[in-house]
Amino acid sequence: MPFAPDQKRSSANLVSGMNAPELDNARLSRLLHDEVGQVLSAIGLQLDLLRMDIADASASAANRIGDIQRLIEGAIGNVRNLSRALNPSAAGQAGLETSLQQLAERYRRASAGVIRMYYDTSVRPPAGVAAAMYKISELALDNAVRHSGAAEIDVVVKRIKTGVSLTIRDNGKGFSPRDGNTLERGVGMHLMRRHASAAGLRLSIASAPGRGTIVRVTQRVPTPAGQPA
Repeated sequence: MPFAPDQKRSSANLVSGMNAPELDNARLSRLLHDEVGQVLSAIGLQLDLLRMDIADASASAANRIGDIQRLIEGAIGNVRNLSRALNPSAAGQAGLETSLQQLAERYRRASAGVIRMYYDTSVRPPAGVAAAMYKISELALDNAVRHSGAAEIDVVVKRIKTGVSLTIRDNGKGFSPRDGNTLERGVGMHLMRRHASAAGLRLSIASAPGRGTIVRVTQRVPTPAGQPA
């Protein structure tokens, strides 16, 4: 479907405001979503047709195909999450508070648990810090909702001496440092560290089996005078 004139202008304005790494991330995000994600979806549909074709002839084979489909569905979800994490968010334009409220609402619809958000309304971080904190929050919430089994998740944003502090705390099953080396968790943690480092933020992740997980992000140095904080 072709862009309407207003959509073209909006896209052009967004691109003009990106730096080189953001443009690379946006291209990679589109590649993951449009190419890898769509191919995986097509494979899943073909397997679904195959499973229906052989269901009567071989129940065990149909069950194995169903297992493969579930693995592919998980891979599609991971690709979409990576795509969202790489794509520049609207946090810099809409503001961190609004963006986090929308993010929390999105995960409330996908979770049986409670997601609470506490935001100090005096906090207005620079666009780069807001975007990084949004992306880290998305990765942390995704893990808490999809993998930790958390019944309660708290997202807290407050002012500290060096600027802004973001904490995502859940009461899920947690993990040991050794579990952090699994592919999916390792990729998520790598992306969090990458976003934090790019924005000059300090990131800490504390977790233990049965004790939940705490992801904390803080500014390392005060925001320069004349910039929002």
